[in-house]
Amino acid sequence: MNVVLQPASGPVPQKHYKRTIRTPVDLKEIEHLLPSDVAARLRARHPSGKAPLWRAVHANRAQWGKLGDGDLVLFYRQGEFFATARVTEVVEDGHRVATRFWVEDPNDGQFDLLFFLDEVKPVRIPWGPIRNAIGWKENAVVQALTVLTEEQARRVLPLLDSETPAAEDEAAAEAVEAALERRVGGQEFATSAAARKAVEDYAMRMATRYFEVRGFKVIDRSRTQPFDLECRRGDRHLLVEVKGTQTPGDEIVLTYDEVRQARDSDSPMALFIQHDVELGLDGVRLEASGGRSRVVEPWIPKPGSLTPIAYRCRIS
Repeated sequence: MNVVLQPASGPVPQKHYKRTIRTPVDLKEIEHLLPSDVAARLRARHPSGKAPLWRAVHANRAQWGKLGDGDLVLFYRQGEFFATARVTEVVEDGHRVATRFWVEDPNDGQFDLLFFLDEVKPVRIPWGPIRNAIGWKENAVVQALTVLTEEQARRVLPLLDSETPAAEDEAAAEAVEAALERRVGGQEFATSAAARKAVEDYAMRMATRYFEVRGFKVIDRSRTQPFDLECRRGDRHLLVEVKGTQTPGDEIVLTYDEVRQARDSDSPMALFIQHDVELGLDGVRLEASGGRSRVVEPWIPKPGSLTPIAYRCRIS
């Protein structure tokens, strides 16, 4: 039996979870879109005629390919696992089914890799002990479908014995989702200092990890310099400006000093953007997760790409 970590953080994945897991899919509506042998197995496994359904994109094909009947799936959201389930069936070419429920991911394409579930159970299992058991770094979060190794699963399973059952109060759950959507998707969090700090800190962690993986020694200079990271690898010296945003990252905000540093730097500059970041609540604390990384190297802001958004006005 595999142990599988599956992220479902943020308003959009939570809507998907509500639509296809908390509200299981009617098999009669989709069985004509599935191979006949798969449809027959699903009818036998789900005599109620309804089955929870989840998905993966082809970027996660290698991990999805390890899934099998009876595997344990842990659904992750903002610092904890909020539900567990068992895999009953996997479908590789599920495009026609997927398009009924999910839109295409702009980076990775359609959610064509499907897995059906049963024994869905709401729980509250903290992420920290499991993260430590599988040997991930302290700032790591679950960002993609991940099948644990046998050794990792062996260390994790005893931790699940102490899981705290979570009462499935539909009205309360919907109220929480509505609050998250209003506060995360709207401007309430997006303009707050706490939200900006959560996104910026997360982007710094992701940028540090990105350059460390590539063999650089990384030093945080954000408190004292007009750039964020100083990276060294052998004779190579690179300065990095880091930006985090909940937007697609087509535009970023730069200070005067950041622009001047990028233009006048004697050392090569790079721009690291963590975009499409998701914000959620971990209790009363904001947590940033997900998103995509984009690196521009070398980076020198071109005058035509800069738009003034503020002026200093001296009153005489």
